[in-house]
Amino acid sequence: MAAPIEIIVPSHTQSPEDFYFLEDYLGEFKRRYREEVAFQSVPWADYHTTINQIAFKRSGPVIGEVGSTWVLSLKAMDALRPFTGQELDRILGDMTLLSPKAIELEPDENRLFWHIPHTTDVRFIIYWRDMLEDAGVEDEENAFSSSAAIFETCEKLVRSGISTPWAVLTEPHNLTLHFIASWIWGSGSELLDSQRNVVGFAEPLAISAIRDYYALATYMPLSDKHISEYDALELFRNRQVAATITGPWARDMLISEFNLPPEEFTRIGVAMPPGPPMVGGTNLVVFKHIPARYERAALHLLKTFSSIDVQRATYEETQRLPVTFAAVKSPQYLHDA
Repeated sequence: MAAPIEIIVPSHTQSPEDFYFLEDYLGEFKRRYREEVAFQSVPWADYHTTINQIAFKRSGPVIGEVGSTWVLSLKAMDALRPFTGQELDRILGDMTLLSPKAIELEPDENRLFWHIPHTTDVRFIIYWRDMLEDAGVEDEENAFSSSAAIFETCEKLVRSGISTPWAVLTEPHNLTLHFIASWIWGSGSELLDSQRNVVGFAEPLAISAIRDYYALATYMPLSDKHISEYDALELFRNRQVAATITGPWARDMLISEFNLPPEEFTRIGVAMPPGPPMVGGTNLVVFKHIPARYERAALHLLKTFSSIDVQRATYEETQRLPVTFAAVKSPQYLHDA
């Protein structure tokens, strides 16, 4: 019996089985190609390291879901099999992407593509509406619209009796950069200024914005250890803080990890950070070590995983957002949004 086509996917929850819903969409593929598919699930905390090991060793799963910012480094490692424009058209068909700029689906100098967009996500602030109302925050829509507005909102919350209104993760994590980026962009600076060929986050305006972000620690609970995003969400769920920064995964975590009743979400508000939010996501790639006999089947698998039904199912299962306009027309998505 031939070896199965191996696919590696991240686990975004405590359950290693949170990808099993994908298997429901493989019936037509298995009938057509008579190939078996084996999923390997790795916790997100260890996932980037695992992907790099696959790329370095040139062995293991042949299809992978990877962070959107990882593609360039994997390409530099010569670890990916590229797609031609015709292959891309066959996989995506006539679907229109939500945000081509954020997804960065552009051909290289040889008109080759190196990934298929799969999910997208955005960073945002969540807050307890009733806490802001009780604190006398009248303009809820603009309560977090600028760095100054956040300080003013936190001050009102403190005066109302909420001594620690704010919490974000403090442990070493790339999410910190994702969060701070909004403060930097909101100041008019850039992380990297390619036009002037300088490091933008070292410029005076950016440094001032970074100081503003960290100055909010004044409003955070004291702790003798780093605060993880899990900790910050737990503090928020227990109403020990009024606001935190997170992403679309927060809904699932608040329900599954912290037992927040779904009806409680009517009390939670959502606001953009004080600058353009960081847009992340994941892409599907084919590793260069894929055997030639699997290539055609692998492209069909990517077409399956890029379908509207799978994108909608991925959102419903993981709260990670679709990448096409057709997928977000789902009534379930529009209701949750």
